This record gives sequence, C-alpha cells and structure tokens, in this order.
Amino acid sequence: MYFSRNTIIEALSLFEGWKTNEFERYLFRFDLEKIAPSSLGFKPARINALIGHFIADSSLSGPSGSNIVLETIEHMLIIKSKNIYSSKAPADYYPALSRSLKLDGYSISNNCKLTTILPTSTPLATKQTEVESLIKDFGFSIAEGHLNQALSAHIRGDWAAANSQMRSFIESLFDSFADKLLSPPLPSSSNARREQLSKLNPPFIDPTLNEWDFTSSKGFVQAFWNRLHPSGSHPGLSDEDDSTFRLQLVFLVAHRFLKRYQGYP
Repeated sequence: MYFSRNTIIEALSLFEGWKTNEFERYLFRFDLEKIAPSSLGFKPARINALIGHFIADSSLSGPSGSNIVLETIEHMLIIKSKNIYSSKAPADYYPALSRSLKLDGYSISNNCKLTTILPTSTPLATKQTEVESLIKDFGFSIAEGHLNQALSAHIRGDWAAANSQMRSFIESLFDSFADKLLSPPLPSSSNARREQLSKLNPPFIDPTLNEWDFTSSKGFVQAFWNRLHPSGSHPGLSDEDDSTFRLQLVFLVAHRFLKRYQGYP
C-alpha cells in the first residue's frame, strides 16, 4: 500500500489548521516526535519534516499496524469530524485531498475511513511515482511539464484544463520516444511518428499486441488517444469521475511504455 507525493503533501498540509497541542498529541500517538521535534521551530517546518519522512517511505506502519499515511488521514478525519462535519460528507470538506486519493485508488467514506476503489494488486500511486521518476531520469522535460500541469489542474478541480494537459502529456511523451528511437527526418505529424514507432524492429508500439492497427486505426494506442480527446484537445465539459479515469489511464499507459523504453534494445 503506497500513497503518492501529492496525497502526502495534501494530507499533512491540513495540520497547518490544527492547534499546536492537537498536533503534538498526534506526534506522540504516532511516535513521530523525534521526526518533527519542537527544536525545528514553528509548526510549518515540523510539518515539512513529516512530509519528507513520509515521502521517503510511504509504506511505514502506524500505531495500529496499518499504513502510516492511511492511519494519519483517517485520524485527521475522525478528529475533525467531531467539530466541523454536519450534513456534508467528510470528502466535501477536503476536495483537493479527496481528488488526490482517488488517483491513488482510494475514496473517503462517510465514516471517515479510506476504502479502496481498485484491487490492491493495482498500486496506482506506485506507478505514478515511478512514471514521474522515469520521465525525469530520461530528461523528457516537456512531457514532465505537461504532467505536472495536468496533476495541478486535477487537484484544483479544473477538469477541462486537466484533460487538455493529459492529452499534451501523452503526445509529448510519444514524441520524446520518437526523438530518441527514430532516425531523422521524423514525420511531420505526431500520429505519423507513433506509426513509425510501430514499424521499428522490434516494434516499440507492437502491432502483434493490437497496440497499433495500420488499416482501421483501432489499435490500443490509437483508441487510447481517441479516448483522451473525443472532441479535440478541449472536449467540453467533464466531471471528476471522467477526468480521474483519464488520469489513471494516462499513468498506467505511460508507465507501461516508459518501462518498455527503459529496456528497449
């Protein structure tokens, strides 16, 4: 069980609204007073120390034996539910955290617990982290910029902007593959460059796996591209579920091809 960098930052940033004595009790309960000691100074510095600690290893265990990030989020929700929740669902009070959790495969239930959306064998947060790491390692800076903008737009609930940046990210990612793997001159269109990637030996986009179809354009990569922009780069109104679904697909597909590029002959 892992949580993404974005989720950890969104969750622990909520401590900024806590009273110091509440924050201290959390540290004692979770045996973290040595990670974020009072000697660090004001609370923001101590929160940043916790963020760095959790990012370094988000698989740590909490006092109940489960994942420490999961237990921290549920603890925060339960503590605050006594004070602020009314007829609204807990997720409604923390929309940015809720959206980030959905990308990791979790939702906030009305009893302040985190429930899994996907099977535990599909660790989306791990793939997200590895995608970001591989893009940086390969120097795909343009793709990295589009991905960061897509994540930022999604977290703030700007679905149209998020969807547009997802499309730009995938286009830039495959263009980066083409720049590295194809011999110049490269085809003028992005679609033609992707088709050339399917004609390499061995193929980078593999027609034998139905990833590319030369006759009907119904291969997986082609269909995935069409799903990302059913009406062009600005597909009109969207909603949270649709945008989250697109972003989850983007991470899964990007992860698959980045790993293939990593081991490509």
